[in-house]
Amino acid sequence: SDFGIAVSGVTLEHVRDEAACALLRDLWVRHGLIVFRGVDGRRMHIELSRVFGTLMTHPTREARADAELMTVRYRPETGWLMEVDGELRGTWLPWHSDLIYVDKINKGGILRPLQLPSRLGQTGFLDKISAYDALPDALKARIEGLDVIYKYDLDSSHQRFGRTADVR
Repeated sequence: SDFGIAVSGVTLEHVRDEAACALLRDLWVRHGLIVFRGVDGRRMHIELSRVFGTLMTHPTREARADAELMTVRYRPETGWLMEVDGELRGTWLPWHSDLIYVDKINKGGILRPLQLPSRLGQTGFLDKISAYDALPDALKARIEGLDVIYKYDLDSSHQRFGRTADVR
């Protein structure tokens, strides 16, 4: 299947209708990513998130104020500054997988940008189902039944794999 699909016109009535919810879940599994157009507001964001499963409370301090919705902000005074390829950037994250450091599998997340950066605001996505399906059968057999242990390190300059930038 093609990666990603855009969906527009989703309303609160749709997210309360099980047939519509089943269709959205199917689209997500088949396409790996859904871009929702015209969806607005905190309540709609949370209700739409519930279509895809039980919400998890994010363990970071940014989520403590609101258990249902984590807010990531960039404020220079917070110190969330990284030098990336010689340029200072705020709240920069490399490739990562949300909530890999908790004891339950996070199957996905919904991003809701309130203000997009004027430049350098790219966000990439990976479909883990398609990535697994693309593995050679011999590798799938070799990893079957294995577990992964993650070490959470906030310093992106320590990232060993998938590095595409010089980070300090």
